[in-house]
Amino acid sequence: MQDIILALDLSIVSTGYAFMKYDSEVICTGTICPEKYKNHSKDKYPVSTLKNIVSDVLQISEIVKEYSEEYNITDIIIEEINASAGGTKTIKALSWIQGFLLEELDPSKFNFEFITCSTWRSALGLRYSASDKEHNKPLKKRHKDRITFKHLAINKVNKIYGTDFKLEDNDITDSICIGLAHLKINKGLQIK
Repeated sequence: MQDIILALDLSIVSTGYAFMKYDSEVICTGTICPEKYKNHSKDKYPVSTLKNIVSDVLQISEIVKEYSEEYNITDIIIEEINASAGGTKTIKALSWIQGFLLEELDPSKFNFEFITCSTWRSALGLRYSASDKEHNKPLKKRHKDRITFKHLAINKVNKIYGTDFKLEDNDITDSICIGLAHLKINKGLQIK
C-alpha cells in the first residue's frame, strides 16, 4: 500500500479535506458539511453544535476508512485552532471537533500533526504583495472585494496544479495548502 496523508481544514460549517501522496499528487479532495437531523431547527447551542460536530467526525471517519482500504494513511494534518479567529463558541466547537476526531480515529493508528495557519502560509510563501496591500488599503476589514489569505491560497493551488478553484472552494484549497506545507516541512517536498 502506498503512503499518503490526509490534510484537514476543520470548520463547524464546511470542513475541507485533501488526501495526498508524498510527492504532492492530490488523490481526492472535498468538503464535509454537517448533515441536518430531525430536530435541527429546534435545538439550541450547545446541543445543535455537538450534533453537527458528531456528524462531521463520523463523515471524516468514513472517508478515512474508505481510503485506508487502498492506501496507508500515515499522517493526519489539522490546522491548529487560532484563538483570535472566532468567538468563544467557535473556539469551543473547533476544540470539540479535534477531541472527538482524535477519539474516533485512534491516535495510535495515525500520526496526528497540528499546524498553525501562520506556519503553513509561511512555508508556502503566502504573503500579501505590495499591490495586494495597496488594493486593500481603502477597504474595510470585511469588505467583499478585499484580498485575503483565502485568495492567496486559492491562487497558489491553481498555479501549482493548473486548476480553476474559486473562492467558494477555499476549504478545499486551504486543506491542500495544509498538506503541501506538511509535506515540505516534514517530508522534504520541493514546491514550485
